[in-house]
Amino acid sequence: MANLYIKQLKFEFKNDGVYLSMNSDFRGTATIDEIKGELIKSGVINADIKKIDHVLSMKSTEPIRVGPIFQKYNKLKDKYIHVHVPEDGLHCFLTVRFPNDNDLTITENDIYYKLDKLKIRMPTNIDEIKRIIQNKKLVVNEIISSGVPPVNGTDAQIVYMVDIDKSAKPLIKEDGKVDYHRSNEIKCVEEDQHLAHLISAKAGKPGLNVFNEPIPCKDGNALKLPGGFNTYFSPDSCDLYSKISGHLYLTDGLINIERVYVLSHDVDFTSGDIHYNGEVIINGDVKTGFTVETDGNILINGSVEGATIKSKGGDIVIKGGILGKYKANLTAKYNLSAEFAQHAQISVGRDAEFNKYVLDCEIDAEGFVKIPKGQIIGGAVHSERGVIARELGTPKNIKTRIAMGLSIDTEAWLEAQRISKKIKDLTKKLNKIKDNISFLTVLKQRLKGLNAQKLAEMQALKNEYDQIQTVIGALEKEKNTLVKSNSGESDFEELPFIQANYKVYPGVMIVMNQYVEEITNQL
Repeated sequence: MANLYIKQLKFEFKNDGVYLSMNSDFRGTATIDEIKGELIKSGVINADIKKIDHVLSMKSTEPIRVGPIFQKYNKLKDKYIHVHVPEDGLHCFLTVRFPNDNDLTITENDIYYKLDKLKIRMPTNIDEIKRIIQNKKLVVNEIISSGVPPVNGTDAQIVYMVDIDKSAKPLIKEDGKVDYHRSNEIKCVEEDQHLAHLISAKAGKPGLNVFNEPIPCKDGNALKLPGGFNTYFSPDSCDLYSKISGHLYLTDGLINIERVYVLSHDVDFTSGDIHYNGEVIINGDVKTGFTVETDGNILINGSVEGATIKSKGGDIVIKGGILGKYKANLTAKYNLSAEFAQHAQISVGRDAEFNKYVLDCEIDAEGFVKIPKGQIIGGAVHSERGVIARELGTPKNIKTRIAMGLSIDTEAWLEAQRISKKIKDLTKKLNKIKDNISFLTVLKQRLKGLNAQKLAEMQALKNEYDQIQTVIGALEKEKNTLVKSNSGESDFEELPFIQANYKVYPGVMIVMNQYVEEITNQL
């Protein structure tokens, strides 16, 4: 269509130039680039395309000058002018050699013709072309036109606000030595703590080659914040926070927060010491020299060697035993339980309980020490509430110290025991008197009266009943005075005790504050 349109253009060649006009019945249309292309195909190198376009827009039937006489490109110049565009299309390179033949002259229009023929549409370096023609010196691969390079987008980035490195790495101290006990494996976080921030991906910007065609760009790759269990996102999904206080761990690349810290192996050089503010479960042993210290409960599904175990706010449960090697130190805010214990120091705020035996340990319990099916051999056991075991000591007379201590004077404790026994005996007697009075009362009702002897007997029983009640009241008051002056404890009546269900062997020493009794004969 454009070719037909151009063929209808009426060019007239006069002495002073080229004139253009249209017929009155002219039909069709074409872009300026299409007109320019057709003229270049004809070899015209000096057409003023803008002037031609202006005249066509006037649709004049009268001839109008559009420029000088058309000049045709001499194809012999092809071997002197070379225009090259690499595959990326970002630059157009010009190489020009000037012939020695004076009859063959390289002009600016020749260069523009070659550029137009190659359809270079980006701006050309006009000054450089002028300089080349003026100097008439060899030019090789001179950049004569450039496109606009594409700008690739930037990938999204996740900025972690906490350490998520899950590998256990020994701590390098300032002196260069390695501390294998501090591997920093547990990553503790607080509720609502900022975990990660997302820097969103940015789109790229397409470029233009020298043909004024778009060069595609690459957009940045998007990412999502790795939110997992017990985490939440900001409204714009660009920030990740912890929903609870606990420890951080990764699963399939996702950040998870859990209150209970679970270690799937032994506490040793691979894990380092454990210091945590919640509950800890260890599916293995705790090796000699290492520490587990928490604010919550500690469950160890293996054994404890010569290690330090401390629960500042809960219980310690050990499914295996304690092989202390005279190095183990275990402290629980409340209770401790294990299969057995040997060569260890143990301190609990409530009860310590073992299934099999306690061998050569130092135990201090504010509650009970219980080994109902086993024995206590050697060492020293102290309990404020009582000691329950099958056997105390061994036939070999191994020194075994069993101590019970309250915050009262021993004499006060013994006196309280005596008073409690009196109250118990008197209460028993009081109940018998009450039964006798009830019998006489029923008899009186049935016989519609009693003889003088029975009436006197009933009155004597009532008088004795009142007297015993008065004595019991005085004894209760005396015991309460002992409680308040010595301990202030309301449960003072629950006195500590030692219960050996089978035997107590010589060599066992029973201690209660200043009171000491060493067993010399088997009980």
